[in-house]
Amino acid sequence: MSLPRSKIEYLVNTDGTRGFCWNFYPGCANPIEVCATREVCWARGLAKRFRGGDFTPTYKPELFNATFPRKPGARIGVCFTGDLFGPWVAEDIIKATCSRIAEHPEHTFLLLTKSPQRLNLVSWPDNAWVGCSLTGAETPDRQRGILDALRQVEGGKRWLSYEPTLAPLKGIEPMGLLGLSWIVIGPQGGKGAVTPQFW
Repeated sequence: MSLPRSKIEYLVNTDGTRGFCWNFYPGCANPIEVCATREVCWARGLAKRFRGGDFTPTYKPELFNATFPRKPGARIGVCFTGDLFGPWVAEDIIKATCSRIAEHPEHTFLLLTKSPQRLNLVSWPDNAWVGCSLTGAETPDRQRGILDALRQVEGGKRWLSYEPTLAPLKGIEPMGLLGLSWIVIGPQGGKGAVTPQFW
């Protein structure tokens, strides 16, 4: 089984073609306190359309063992339809994911979580971009805690997804963003999207 292409704008291969999704653990059980966009989550919306609304986290070993592209330079989003670092995911799966990424240094793998404390279960290879997601709707203490945990990640490159941008980041000073290799900023999209006044 090969990986499907992604429509996410920043998942672009080095040759300019669309990148790939490696969604072997779809579904998410993060509560509203952890995920401010839970009710308007695009992945949850996909589950309503294609899985009868079932968004229960489910490990799919056949997708975990998917074949990666032969051509070097692929950009691959890892579990973007779930949260690989949620407390419901076994440590062995996180460690196995890191091992598969390390076996393919010819590709770049992007990981994103709302549970950054579990990013430190492994030391990430250089081709892993490990990131956290903020929207501005979190408390200032939670914002600082997420960035603090991200800064403590071993190996790889660190990035921040500030999307959907619902409110200013009140808990973070500009110097608090040092050490990040990349920041993605974007508004809420889709049906019922709200553009903040400060945007």
